Amino acid sequence: LNRSSDLEIVTLLKRDYQVLPSSVSLRQYCPPAASQGSHGTCTAWSTTYAARTIAEAVKWGWTDQKVIQDEAFAPIFVYANVKNRDGRDPECKKGIRISNALQTLKDEGAPKLKHFNTQCADRIDTWVRDEAKDYRIDSYNRLFGYEQQSQDAKIKVVKKALAGKNPVIISMHLPNNFFRPQSDVWERGSVNDAPYYHAMCVVSLDRKSGSAGMPRPI
Repeated sequence: LNRSSDLEIVTLLKRDYQVLPSSVSLRQYCPPAASQGSHGTCTAWSTTYAARTIAEAVKWGWTDQKVIQDEAFAPIFVYANVKNRDGRDPECKKGIRISNALQTLKDEGAPKLKHFNTQCADRIDTWVRDEAKDYRIDSYNRLFGYEQQSQDAKIKVVKKALAGKNPVIISMHLPNNFFRPQSDVWERGSVNDAPYYHAMCVVSLDRKSGSAGMPRPI
């Protein structure tokens, strides 16, 4: 979470690539897997519950799952703030942009989940907003655009961010078989259908059997 004011693409020096580890993981800093239910709040969960909580755990060196769970941030605070600006959504069915969620984390912050634990909300109490301001992020960076750079270049820039203990939020066009994985590692294969856009927080990167895979969704 480290933003430049004009959202320019982050440029990495060539020598930075030469010291990247073969695999990298932030799993030890992750809060327990949770569910967004039937709501369209994946962006809020990936940016706030996942990435913001991971950043806090990295900052304080937390690896105890009970501690991380207790200190996790409330995703629906960010979702409600964005939707209240863009148009009311009382059932929390519509998605929000990653950039809007991150800007909210910078401007408004986020309270702890234990103080705002809900799947959907249309109003936020003043005391919750006051707590949120104590946890505003300083900045965030955009690593690459939708169709910019090769797949290999994107993998390298994500791996570099993770190696620096920075979680990465992505939006991915998902095929149906993503939700029906055959093992713990999902591979796209020859599937061409991709009806879903889904925001996710990348916490580890590796290559298995010579091909890029993704951990099974929980």
